[in-house]
Amino acid sequence: MQKEINFLPLDYDYFDLNGKNCIKIIGKDDKGRRICLLDNFESFFWVIFKEGTKEKRMNEIKEA
Repeated sequence: MQKEINFLPLDYDYFDLNGKNCIKIIGKDDKGRRICLLDNFESFFWVIFKEGTKEKRMNEIKEA
């Protein structure tokens, strides 16, 4: 079931639940009601290399 809402996120947190990464987003809808969204997600992060970094070094970091 899908429901469309207008939602303004105000805060977020993440936590582990039974070995799964979960995110909690707290905000308000367009009527001022508080809303808490919970969902699981696959965690990730970005790596931005300095210009000129050798591909060999990038692969070493990727493997680590």
